[in-house]
Amino acid sequence: MHFFKSILLYLCALCCLMASGVALAGEREQFVDLVQFEGNTLFDHDTLAARVDMGDGIMVDKKLMRLFAEEVRAYYAANGFYNVLVYPDYRVVDGIITFKIDESAEFEHNRLTAVRMVKRAYALSGATPSREMQKMATDQLTLAFADRRMMERDRRMRQRENIERYVSLRIKEMREKTQAFASHREKIREHEHLLLVKMRENAVRRLEQMAAVQALLDQEVEEDLLP
Repeated sequence: MHFFKSILLYLCALCCLMASGVALAGEREQFVDLVQFEGNTLFDHDTLAARVDMGDGIMVDKKLMRLFAEEVRAYYAANGFYNVLVYPDYRVVDGIITFKIDESAEFEHNRLTAVRMVKRAYALSGATPSREMQKMATDQLTLAFADRRMMERDRRMRQRENIERYVSLRIKEMREKTQAFASHREKIREHEHLLLVKMRENAVRRLEQMAAVQALLDQEVEEDLLP
């Protein structure tokens, strides 16, 4: 009985996966006809997709996906970007494979990056500079990186000052609005108090008038009753 229950649960899970259109590559080969990339900025989609030619569609597993990822990484390296990482997403969704690309190491502006960029530039140009020329170019690029960091730091400081100034102005504006509202509310209370006092005075005056009228009526009645 337990065996049949396990088989039933397995079939239910398999049906859910098939209904959702999601399959795990590597457990079995999956048909794929499209590829997409996430995180790529140095090369566009079409350039990278040309390195992973699917044709009209192929059957893939985890091993083949890793080979495709290595092909994309090798293309980056062939163009001088040696620190790019490429990760295959082992899920196949509606016949689409996704490769996640990490280019962050190529944008770390330090001396090691300067050395790599100088070597890459000379390699792409086909020139063979001397060690002194490489060192000079590396030093200049390192100084440029330092200047850029200082500019970025100044920009962030100005941005922070602007934010603090804006927050201060907003707080001042809110405080003034609060004070104005409190003053307006106080005026309303004073006006309500004056209205209440006036209403009381009017009520007292009406009572006095009614008392005077009643006194006159009583006097007239008494006079009518006299012989």
